[in-house]
Amino acid sequence: MAPGSPAARAGLQGGGAPQDFPGGGRIQLGGDVIVEAAGQPVDALEDLQAVLLDKKVGDQVALKVVRGGKTRDVTLTLDESAFQ
Repeated sequence: MAPGSPAARAGLQGGGAPQDFPGGGRIQLGGDVIVEAAGQPVDALEDLQAVLLDKKVGDQVALKVVRGGKTRDVTLTLDESAFQ
């Protein structure tokens, strides 16, 4: 996660253990898992992107995340980097 990004400022934690998959693909294990954005369930990256479609710089987005088996609510404020 980029330092100073909206996610970092909101206190979200990224994964730290890379996992490669046969046939290609890599994800970072650990960290927060976003399960809801603006009241909408998030099951895939596309779900989060759909929530951001009508947002603009300065808007706040309420997220529900799971960290270490516990659910918590966070609010982040979007900046230009959220749309790149």
